[in-house]
Amino acid sequence: MSAPWSFNNLNLSDVTAQRASMGLPVGRHVCVLNHAELKPSKSGIQIILYWAEIEGLGLCRDYITLHSNSNEEGPKMAERIGKERFKAVLECGGHPNPNNPSDIRTLPGMVVGVIVEQDDDWTDDTGRLRKGGTKPRKNGAYLKASDLGYTGPLKVTTTHSEAASPAPRKTAAATGYRGPAHSATTADLDDDIPF
Repeated sequence: MSAPWSFNNLNLSDVTAQRASMGLPVGRHVCVLNHAELKPSKSGIQIILYWAEIEGLGLCRDYITLHSNSNEEGPKMAERIGKERFKAVLECGGHPNPNNPSDIRTLPGMVVGVIVEQDDDWTDDTGRLRKGGTKPRKNGAYLKASDLGYTGPLKVTTTHSEAASPAPRKTAAATGYRGPAHSATTADLDDDIPF
């Protein structure tokens, strides 16, 4: 017979914490790639990219097909589109060899502009309609971070132990990013507003 349960004996050392999802709002964001992993899918191989907004404002994931097991036209088209999408990530992130990235461990830390859109609503197992989250845009989701006013390095060190954890909050001076809300200079401001 086991000892009665006691809070004093509660051991959570082998448990992974569940944290709230902080999805990125719809819009354009400068993001750092925290983690990338290859996963088999129903039809082939996908790469999953885990993005965190550079100032810690939220997270998103992108699932990109890199290989199709089928020779049919539809799956092969999905593979071609996926490779084009992934190459855009590599080029916009300043990867040293976007034509042959060769090692997935070279990807984390890339800084890229990500255009985020609203995902479709979905129905859960009980039949309830749920609001879709956000995700990188289907077409043309990636651009150079400098196109969004980012002037920091294109590769940053990621020290995150969890793939989906947000980047630590950094000041604009530390990241070189002044975000869309901070794009005006003091010369552009008009303080002569009559009340």
